[in-house]
Amino acid sequence: MRAFVVRPFGEHNGIDFNRVHRELIKPALEALKIEGDTTEEIAHAGNIRRDMFRLLAVADLVIADLSIHNANVFYELGIRHAVRDRGTFLIRAAVDKVPFDLLTDRYLCYDKDNPAASVAALVAGLQATIDSDELDSPVISLMQRELVTPVMSRLLAPPADFHEEVRRAAQDGRTGDLGLLAEEAGRLLWAREGLRRVGTAQFLLASWDLARITWERVRLDDPSDVEANGRLATIYQKLGDLAKADEAVERVLNNPEIRGPERAELESLRASNQRTRWTTEWTSIDDVGQLAQRALRSPWLGSAYEGYWTAFANDRNHFYSGLNALATVTLLLDLGQRLPDLWSAKYDSDEEARRARETLTTQRTQLEATVELARQSAQRAADFSGRPDKWLDISTADLAMLTRVTPERVADRYRRALAGAQRFHLAVCRRQLVIFTRLGVLAESATAALAVIDELERALPPDPQMSSPARLILFSGHRIDKPGREPPRFPKEAESEARRMISEAIAAERKNAGGEVVGIAGGASGGDILFHEVCAEQGIKTQLFIVGSRDTYVKESVQDGGPQWVERFDRLHSALPVRVLGNSQGTLDLPRWLKPTKHYSVWERNNRWILNNALVYGANRVTLIALWNEKVVPDGPGGTQDMVKTAEERGAKVLRLNAEPLANMAPDR
Repeated sequence: MRAFVVRPFGEHNGIDFNRVHRELIKPALEALKIEGDTTEEIAHAGNIRRDMFRLLAVADLVIADLSIHNANVFYELGIRHAVRDRGTFLIRAAVDKVPFDLLTDRYLCYDKDNPAASVAALVAGLQATIDSDELDSPVISLMQRELVTPVMSRLLAPPADFHEEVRRAAQDGRTGDLGLLAEEAGRLLWAREGLRRVGTAQFLLASWDLARITWERVRLDDPSDVEANGRLATIYQKLGDLAKADEAVERVLNNPEIRGPERAELESLRASNQRTRWTTEWTSIDDVGQLAQRALRSPWLGSAYEGYWTAFANDRNHFYSGLNALATVTLLLDLGQRLPDLWSAKYDSDEEARRARETLTTQRTQLEATVELARQSAQRAADFSGRPDKWLDISTADLAMLTRVTPERVADRYRRALAGAQRFHLAVCRRQLVIFTRLGVLAESATAALAVIDELERALPPDPQMSSPARLILFSGHRIDKPGREPPRFPKEAESEARRMISEAIAAERKNAGGEVVGIAGGASGGDILFHEVCAEQGIKTQLFIVGSRDTYVKESVQDGGPQWVERFDRLHSALPVRVLGNSQGTLDLPRWLKPTKHYSVWERNNRWILNNALVYGANRVTLIALWNEKVVPDGPGGTQDMVKTAEERGAKVLRLNAEPLANMAPDR
């Protein structure tokens, strides 16, 4: 969350406004962990007035000090009230009389001679403002229909080079890097839209838990955000939490302004949750007869169909909902025909059961025609845009099966649709087709399609998710002392002892892992290199993470340990998989889009990069081994101390190897 402070500068009318900021406003923002400042934070080149207007529009919270009649403050407050309906908080010292137009607004009054006394009250007031849905802009509350408020997605558009980093990470499937980019985007003014871009990439890569974290952060700014809730509905469904999936859908559907394709999509998500509940009721049954009976008896099948039918009624071009409605009604009718007594039992009379069947049969015929028209419209749009749509291709094959094309032709449709498909495309198709084969509905065609999927899956490279390690060991530790370091911390004479400590810790983790163990670490002289070498001795595969080019990294992190450490690094660099964080020039600069971030170094970024790549496997499977003397040193973020703190905050297991005795092994000690 970001704040913007509107206030006078310097001393006026007996008030030191810089002191008020220092002793009242800043402590309150820090207590709530809110970033932000005055126009003084606008340091980059450009039009300061344009940047000021942008901050007034996009800041989650604006604090305005109206203690005196300052024209700039009133001007900026007027702009804020015109463009944002909520999130503005007024403070004042009782000096000048409040203008008539603002007399009805609420204020926090502070003592100009003791502003610090009001910190607790300001914290409480700001928190209440953040939590409230009440409009605090008198302009918008009185003229909502007449005003056009800014489109936040345009004002908060992330820089192009950030988009490029997200695209590259997504293209290469680097979900850990996407986690880093989400964390970093959250530090910047355009956080919401940056998170939206990262969350979309995580969603498309089926990185469900990380996508959940990202989209929940988007929703913090706007609990009713349509896209965030729609994504979360699917994410929670994939994570098996249908209650939260339903809550996400309902949050948006309760808004009557959501119509057309947006409402169709959300109604489809709700229906999908109902279908998931339906399949859960019978998938564990082995007996074919009992399985079909349980599937037809379940009320969730009918509810899912009604949901898809309603969704398609909201937008006849939304072929996804129409296709699922067709699939669901096909299952209903086929099971009802095979189990007529059970079908009739669902209704109050045989006549009512007969009419229901006729209605569904008519609707099925209508769906066949309208879904095909919707599919054709979507295909024309895809062709016109020049962007292939794999899901549309798959839907074409699905429709062929549902319209009772011969099994041979169904197989051919799926083979064409799935050419070049990713593993998750095949998994989604398989789940749908297995429903039909297990229930014996269109089973011959579904079986033919499954044979195609089997064939394509065999041709894919091994799934990295299938070989996820039981335990991932992450290492961070002191570098070997450069000659003449005072006081010593890790002298070269302590190398054997450090190796022993690291080796014992790794062996213990390996023994208790109950499966494969892998390791990741940097390549600095000292602890990092020892970790990789010890892992190799114990048959554990590791990956080398470095910042910038090989030459840059060696100069910054290896060379001062001596030439033998450079040789050992190069052996690792040649033998291990290497991941590189940095720009195309191989320098140690932060990306341009990150440079506005205060107090953030490339080494802190390195720590978070490595940690995010470890946490892809889940915090419960990550152990950080830290060779650390546990002294608070002026190294700041980016050192072992920072890595330990961050890993503990993220829920990883941390093993501290006390490095303090290593210092005593220096000569003359």
